[in-house]
Amino acid sequence: MRKRGSQEGGKEGGIVAGSHEIGNKHKKGKGQKNEEEIVEENHETGNTHKKGKGQKNGEEIVEESHEIGNTHKKGKGQKNGEEIVEESHEIGNTHKKGKGQKNGEEIVEESHEIGNTHKKGKGQKNGEEIVEESHEIGNTHKKGKGQKNGEEIVEESHEIGNTHKKGKGQKNGEEIVEESHEIGNTHKKGKGQKNGEEIVEESHEIGNTHKKGKGQKNGEEIVEESHEIGNTHKKGKGQKNGEEIVEESHKIGNTHKKGTGQKNGEEIVEESHEIGNTHKKGKGQKNGEEIVEESHEIGNTHKKGKGQKNEEEIVEESQEIGNTHKKGKGQKNGEEIVEESHEIGNTHKKGTGQKSEEESHEIGNTHKKGKGQKNQQEIVEDSKEKGAHQPIPKTDIVVDSEITSRFNTDEGAQEIVQKNKNGESNTNAGAIGKNDATSAASTSENQAMSGGQKAGIVIGALVGIAIVAYAGKVIWSKYIAK
Repeated sequence: MRKRGSQEGGKEGGIVAGSHEIGNKHKKGKGQKNEEEIVEENHETGNTHKKGKGQKNGEEIVEESHEIGNTHKKGKGQKNGEEIVEESHEIGNTHKKGKGQKNGEEIVEESHEIGNTHKKGKGQKNGEEIVEESHEIGNTHKKGKGQKNGEEIVEESHEIGNTHKKGKGQKNGEEIVEESHEIGNTHKKGKGQKNGEEIVEESHEIGNTHKKGKGQKNGEEIVEESHEIGNTHKKGKGQKNGEEIVEESHKIGNTHKKGTGQKNGEEIVEESHEIGNTHKKGKGQKNGEEIVEESHEIGNTHKKGKGQKNEEEIVEESQEIGNTHKKGKGQKNGEEIVEESHEIGNTHKKGTGQKSEEESHEIGNTHKKGKGQKNQQEIVEDSKEKGAHQPIPKTDIVVDSEITSRFNTDEGAQEIVQKNKNGESNTNAGAIGKNDATSAASTSENQAMSGGQKAGIVIGALVGIAIVAYAGKVIWSKYIAK
């Protein structure tokens, strides 16, 4: 559902965008300034995700994609002092996005994954506040934001079991506060400020306690929080001169679609991809401009989206853990923007671009160069097999009638087993190959224990008798005739 107010975005202007899915409780965030209201919400439950969009004289594009086990980063571009900062993080993966602005236009992108909660960012200008939040199964995704003239940028991305770091920058006493939370993860965010703008970021993970980051400037407060499946979802709220923005979206492990928003023919399309899936890219147009972003999952075939604006093309691609990373490529009048980030213990590639070049690398990895393909990229992950346990060697058993009679009783069997465990010699056991009964029992016990047996379980083959004892008690015995 979309409501459109004044195209001029004046006091009476209002943009409301929200899509809802089956079996979800949907709430709407609200933001007001001078009667302007921007509301965006995505809800899924194993469903397709759409994106909300906000525009005000200076169209805004917001996109973000997130994957499980991936880390997404965004490129940044500035013009006329505008700053765009975006970063999302995934498990063992790093995804990057390029962004560009012109005449105060803001581009924000976000995509969400299975079993996730997705949030949409919002853009405001002239004191408007932008708050974005996206959520994943065990992941929390946030959107980067660009502001101009006191606009505020808030970004947050989260992943399971990833280590995220945050970059921080200050100018003119600006304050940057960041907080991210993961299940056993450390999150990192890049941030930029200009003219006292404040950036606050926070991400939360499954089964975690979620806190809110808060930033204030002239009484402005931005609070963002994302929650995971099996979690209680709350809304972050941000205020500036009474403006309030609340956004919350929920997903539960589903296929994601693209939301689209138009203003004067502008279209924003976003898409995120799942594990072991083939990923496609959404496309958005504004007077022929197209923005395409794509994130990829473990061991999947990845495709590239394509976008054109007077030959401008922005293509982004991220790759999976333990995989070779390739580069997405985009052109604008021959300009090429390539961004790539790499994962832990993976081979890293470099992104290259004639106009933008960004590269992030992970801990202790070999770095390679990425490649950009237009069609399909396939990532295959090898799996390692565990070594099999060595079989217990067989021994010939010589049967002794006295031993046989004694082993036919639990007491006799237990006695011999206990003697062997104590290292006592058993003269009545007879010859077992070249070893005596003590050696055979000890060897058998050691083999059984080395095979993963614990808690006093002993498996022995003594003088033609198979005995299984647990905690010193014979629980099974049988004579084996030769």
